[in-house]
Amino acid sequence: MAVKTHAESLERIQAAANYVAQAERRERPRALEDLAQAILDHHGHSCNSKALNELLSVELPSEIQRFAAVWLIWTIAKSREALDFKRIEALAENLFDRVYKEQVYGALNIESKMQTYEKLPKLADHLQSILSELDEWIANPLDLNNPTGLKDLQTAILKVFNDNRRSRPFIFSLLPRQLLNKSRIKSLFAEVADYANDTGSDPLQRRNRACAACDAFEKEARDFGTEDADRILGGLASQLRLAVEKHFESVEKTSIGNYKNWT
Repeated sequence: MAVKTHAESLERIQAAANYVAQAERRERPRALEDLAQAILDHHGHSCNSKALNELLSVELPSEIQRFAAVWLIWTIAKSREALDFKRIEALAENLFDRVYKEQVYGALNIESKMQTYEKLPKLADHLQSILSELDEWIANPLDLNNPTGLKDLQTAILKVFNDNRRSRPFIFSLLPRQLLNKSRIKSLFAEVADYANDTGSDPLQRRNRACAACDAFEKEARDFGTEDADRILGGLASQLRLAVEKHFESVEKTSIGNYKNWT
């Protein structure tokens, strides 16, 4: 059997998580077993028991527990009944306690003594709110003629990506860490800002340089293997590129004498 790439492994997890969220109740045990096996395989972790039992075990390495917690919460965010059978919901709650109790529960006003039906929706709602906030910022059209628009977008994105208590523990399993790096984000925005602000050099070269940076970032995001990386980070790069192209077109139209021969 051919060894799966990192992206193929994540695509398998994504497909399995979607199946859990969409499965009918009688199909859910098999769907969750498939998701658990996909997560364990992604980390190269083998076991002699059922994959779901292993995934929810206190003996599982902490790195895999953190990764698994996010994907299980992701399925609850898509379907509140995703883990609602047998003892799975209670075991998943124990996993969430191990992963999040010390780091994030306080910031989210979650107490360990809360009932399962209270705690799990809070976690799911929180994850959904993070993703929705990013979606909203990225969906807003960006006008490079607005001197604060680009900076406001960068500030908002970095605020979410750099929040060590509320955001990062939830998004690190869904988005590529190298693209969440502060310097990487700033570098991307700097290319777009240089295009918009440097009026002393060839605008076509500046446009091409900015677009190339956006294209490289977008490809890396879309190749990662998860829907959220594709939509959020790929969408961010796409929105920045579109802003550059629209700005270049507007400059071209208002300065035809100087620009018409550059294209």
